[in-house]
Amino acid sequence: MTQHWQGAEMNLTILYSKAGIATQILITDRLTGDHILVDCGDGCSRDLIHYDVDVSRLKGILITHGHADHIGGLYSLLTMLRLLKFKEELTLFAPSPCEEAFTLTNTFLTIYNTRIPFTLHYHELNSGVFESLEYFIIKPFNVLHYDFTEDSEVKVEKPAFGYRITLREETVVISGDSLPCLELENEVAGVDLAVIEGTYDENFQEDPPNHLTVDYAKYLGESAKCYILIHRY
Repeated sequence: MTQHWQGAEMNLTILYSKAGIATQILITDRLTGDHILVDCGDGCSRDLIHYDVDVSRLKGILITHGHADHIGGLYSLLTMLRLLKFKEELTLFAPSPCEEAFTLTNTFLTIYNTRIPFTLHYHELNSGVFESLEYFIIKPFNVLHYDFTEDSEVKVEKPAFGYRITLREETVVISGDSLPCLELENEVAGVDLAVIEGTYDENFQEDPPNHLTVDYAKYLGESAKCYILIHRY
């Protein structure tokens, strides 16, 4: 079932979210019809078409981190926009550094070169530095997420963001993938909507853990005015 929230200024739709498969979240300015997309996992292009999204109003893509279930559909999405003769400016934000986002974007630009009808801006961001897309004010913030070595024992911290997105007088926070951390708790408190990954239930264990439990996600969500849980494994 599609999860949808309608605020005074924004609509938010979870196009799809399942841990290890894909996540894509669409936010729409109710006044202008402009869209931003948070993450673009596998099948993102299909989901946009399925929900009849006017991609001509897509202003930007926010990548939370470079794991495949959050970025695997980026190349096909850019290719679809090219085929649809999208002619606007499109901005792609990612954590600094994000090798996956950089590589996919650079590959697209290299292959199609002068045959791209739109302007693509790629920016790697630092935590806490505000950016804007049309009327959306975007604040990335660090969350706690890891990559693991082949033996699944040694972990390396992954550049990973949550995003605080404000449109006029309304604010939503999207957690990205994270272990419990103070930054996420602080950003969620009091916002109009929190979209929080709750990957683990009481019957699932990952060793070492790398996501939030449903119980902790609900605890976080209750500090916001409204919340949606996503990403169940």
